[in-house]
Amino acid sequence: FNTNAPAAAVTSLTANGSTGGNVCADASGKVFLTATTNVTAPTFYFYQGTTLLGSNQTGVFEVTGFTAGVAATYTVGVSGTGVCETLAADRASITFTPALLPGNPVLTNPAVQVASNGSTVILRVDPIPAGAVSFQWYKNGVLQAETTGTLTLTNVTTADEGVYRVVTVGATGCLSATDATVTLQVTSLTLWKSYTISGGATTVRGGEDVTYTLHFRNTGNAPISNYTLKDPIPPNTTLKQVFNGGVNDAGVITWTGVSVPAGGTVTRQFTVTVNADLTGVANIRNIPYYNDGSNPDVPGIPPNPTDPNQPGDPTQTGTNIPVTPVTSTITWKSYSITGGATTVRGGEEVTYTVHVRNTGNQRITPLIVRDAIPTGTTFVSAANAGTLVGNEVVFSNLDAPVGQTIIASFVVRVNQNLTGLNVIRNIAVTTDGVNPDQPSIPPDPADPNQPGNPGTPGTDIPVTKVFSHVAWKSFSIPNGATSVRGGEQVTYTIHIRNTGNQDLTSVAVRDAIPANTTFVSAANGGTLTGGEVRYTGISVAAGQTATVSFIVQVNADLSGVTQIFNLAYVNDGTNPEQPTLPPDPADPNQPGNPATPGTNIPVTQAPDLTVTLTVSSNSSNGLA
Repeated sequence: FNTNAPAAAVTSLTANGSTGGNVCADASGKVFLTATTNVTAPTFYFYQGTTLLGSNQTGVFEVTGFTAGVAATYTVGVSGTGVCETLAADRASITFTPALLPGNPVLTNPAVQVASNGSTVILRVDPIPAGAVSFQWYKNGVLQAETTGTLTLTNVTTADEGVYRVVTVGATGCLSATDATVTLQVTSLTLWKSYTISGGATTVRGGEDVTYTLHFRNTGNAPISNYTLKDPIPPNTTLKQVFNGGVNDAGVITWTGVSVPAGGTVTRQFTVTVNADLTGVANIRNIPYYNDGSNPDVPGIPPNPTDPNQPGDPTQTGTNIPVTPVTSTITWKSYSITGGATTVRGGEEVTYTVHVRNTGNQRITPLIVRDAIPTGTTFVSAANAGTLVGNEVVFSNLDAPVGQTIIASFVVRVNQNLTGLNVIRNIAVTTDGVNPDQPSIPPDPADPNQPGNPGTPGTDIPVTKVFSHVAWKSFSIPNGATSVRGGEQVTYTIHIRNTGNQDLTSVAVRDAIPANTTFVSAANGGTLTGGEVRYTGISVAAGQTATVSFIVQVNADLSGVTQIFNLAYVNDGTNPEQPTLPPDPADPNQPGNPATPGTNIPVTQAPDLTVTLTVSSNSSNGLA
């Protein structure tokens, strides 16, 4: 920190937008100080007296604990890049008297006040809101003279029509947060709108055509002319066709030059198509309007519930078509196997993709997908924010827009041991928050991006059963010898490795006693039968290696013998009998060259021995 750096300065300070004096709290009863500065990366410090109330980087600070009607003074300093905090004497200061807003007015009148020519209309605020000292009345945005809670209009004519608005005024001049409005209609005209839905339905789900009919009735004693009918295209619909010369201008259908004879009714029509996505929409609501060219637009009313060719409740505006919410999905699951395979043998990675199509009219969020890890596989990873919870992959925060198909995928590795499995079977479950959990169905065989047969839940990947093995025979000689001279005991070990994906349960081994050896013993249940050591009923799990062994003694006389050769045969119960391979020279627990079946033990021949006998002539035994 550079103690010689200049002090920062606040460039402006307001309370709820005011620089002082009487300050009105906001609608929630709060007052905020707002400070600005030209400092880079500023930090603002808010004080009352010498007490630091708080600091932040935004410059906006809520004043708490104030008392309405009691003036208070606050100061604000600032620091930032290359500048120190404002000195206490140089802080920006503001003094104001906070005031709470008066209560919001409520009118006793309906939203649409219908009055006949020459009648008296009383617009009344009741009850009087807390803190109110007066009121401001507006007609079509123009301030009126009345300041009490009651506005009386006598001998009304069409000139009195309009939107009347009232706000509450408090003791300090603060205005209520919201106003109250009423639309006054003084007319002998009635506009209402009926509708028909394709197929004769009374509610909509999405995709229907709705034909609206505007009925404009003149119950007066004189004809009218040059009126305009207007009707905004209803939200959540798309315009399809306009009749009777109407024109669509920026989403509002307009019919101009409309004339209605005394006592007559004219109609205008248009057709819309209801959107597929009706998320959160309870009604297709629409309000038509008429205008005489001088007064504000007058809203239409709903039709008579029992006879749409007659007007309904004159105190209501607009026409509502109920929406039937539909939450529905179809879920299917496709897969891809490494290498483009269509079946599995073990060891492959399978990517499962869960497809969820929103077939309803409501957006589904969150949509939850749960998928148990299939039997015969091991979880590897998940995309789309999926997590492994226990033995399930869970996608807990998916978003399914109406008419769209979303996906969630994960990867598993197929186990090596697939004993007893004809297929890798899996069913995902979708939870939409409304309906019972829905199981996934298989994909379309011709197109995995489309659902298949809905009558067979689940997705099956065929398993190709593989029965295979590799067998080899290693040996050990006492004292770690690698060759024999005669008389040694050799332990032969036959290794049987299951290289398939199915457990082998009836493996048989036969091994003829090698020439120039004599059988000593057999482990692992082996028996000597007709010069062969035999083993039966050996079980080897997929991917595992089993061993059996026996011992022979090398004959003493190995004259002319260069090696002890031995070849065992293994039958796995499915495939033809196979001869054993030699061991890997570097690791006897691994198979060696498959091109040279059999196992050889080198024979080292003993050197020739020459004996010389010498006879002495002076032998004491008298022999010459």
